This record gives sequence, structure tokens and C-alpha cells, in this order.
Amino acid sequence: MQRLLIIIILTPLALGAQTPASYQAGSRSAALSHASTALDGAGAIFHNPAITAFWEDKKLLVSYQNRFFLPDLRTAQGGIAVPTALGTLGGSLATEGSRLASNGMASVFYSRGFGKYFSAALQVNYQVRGVQESRIFQTATFHAALYSQLGDKLRLGFLLYNPSTSYLDRATGQRLPAIGSLGMSYVFNENSRLLANVRTHSENAWRYALGYEVSLLDALYLRAGAALAQRSSISAGLGLDWKNLQFNLAYQYQQVLRSNLVYGLQWRWP
Repeated sequence: MQRLLIIIILTPLALGAQTPASYQAGSRSAALSHASTALDGAGAIFHNPAITAFWEDKKLLVSYQNRFFLPDLRTAQGGIAVPTALGTLGGSLATEGSRLASNGMASVFYSRGFGKYFSAALQVNYQVRGVQESRIFQTATFHAALYSQLGDKLRLGFLLYNPSTSYLDRATGQRLPAIGSLGMSYVFNENSRLLANVRTHSENAWRYALGYEVSLLDALYLRAGAALAQRSSISAGLGLDWKNLQFNLAYQYQQVLRSNLVYGLQWRWP
């Protein structure tokens, strides 16, 4: 029982207090302090599915971590996107926590481009939250996402999660929050980019994040980021390309919960 109480107390701190289970997806995004709403790559399956409308290859992302080295706060995500002649179809699964206290989300999305510079996506989610010896709560939510390629260097992305603030439990009036995220990516050249992101949460303060990525030798990526929020954080990471695979590792340091490691893999194929 004591262990259960500890996990119930820590889970909202570590998992972001009711943010969707996919928000922390991807070690590349983690290394950039999740300034990723306008970031192309397999992580877009989670952070902005509208980006996938411009893809020609299929992409898959898997990510795993024991958040802040706590086995009972493990987080795992997996997602896939498949371009078609009529748009891109995709889906994802995400889970957080343990058998004592957990969040889970299963999602499907569709994205489509409108001309060379603009795309949009709609995603439907089935979400579950459970605590051992208590009820299991479940509900449906949705995402709406936009993406714009403004010339060769500037990208803008927008994501709106759960604007209807769906009920998690009607009996108690508990709702899931609405979350809005606006991101920018500026490509200096083919080897480096700067990212900026602002996120607002209907139940929390604003979060501001910056990230920088540079590639070396066309195979090695160095990344760093910082975020200013109720619990500010810094991050750094590495990425390594091998054929159609990219292996990623991120280190995060957050106020209160301290150090964290995130492992991830991206795969693309025709």
C-alpha cells in the first residue's frame, strides 16, 4: 500500500499532470526539450501529424525510458505513418506508469497536403487511466494539427489537443485538459537548425522551449535544448544514422525530479 501511495504521488509530477501519453514521445524530441511541433522526422507522428502529409517514405518510431530512473514510471511509445496517394495514414500506441498507476493512449490519424506549403491532420484518440485498487477511467479525445513550409528555411507547426476538454469521469466532473502548441523550425543549412516552441495547458502555466540540432559527417547528430516552465529543464542528446535507421539518446535534467535518459529508434523505408 505504501508503494502504491508513492507512485500515485509521483506519477502526476513525472508524467506531466494529465498531458496526453504521447507528449513525451521520442528521444530526438527529448534532446531538444520537446521544441518539436514544427520538427520533421518520425517523431512528427506524435508531435504534429500534419507534417507527415509531405512524406514519401513510410516511417516508424519507438521510444522507451524509465522516467527519472524509476521503474514504476516507465514510458513507451510506438507509431507508424504510411503515405498514400490520397494522404498519409498513421497510428500510435503510448503507455506510461506501471500496473499500479498508468496512462495509455491508442490513436489513428489522417493528414493531407494542400499545395506545396500547407498541410493539416486530424487524429482520434482512445485514452485510459487506471490506478490499482481503484476505477479505470476511459474517454475519447482528438487532435487537430497544421503545418506550413514557408520557403526553404522556415517551418511553422500548430497542434491543438482535446479542445472539447473531454470528461475522464463525469461522476466527479474530472476532465482532461486542452493543450495548444505552436512551434517554429529555422534551417540555417543542411547541417543545422534552430527550434522554438510555446505550449499552453488549460490547467498549468505556459511552457517555452528552445532546441538546436547540428549534424556532423552526415551521420552523427548533436542536440541541446532548454525549457522554461513550472519545472524548468535542460537537455542534450546524440543521434546516429545507419542506412535507414537512426538511433537516438537523450539526457534531461529537470527541477524536482532530476536526471532522465530516453532511448529511441527511427526507421524509414520506401
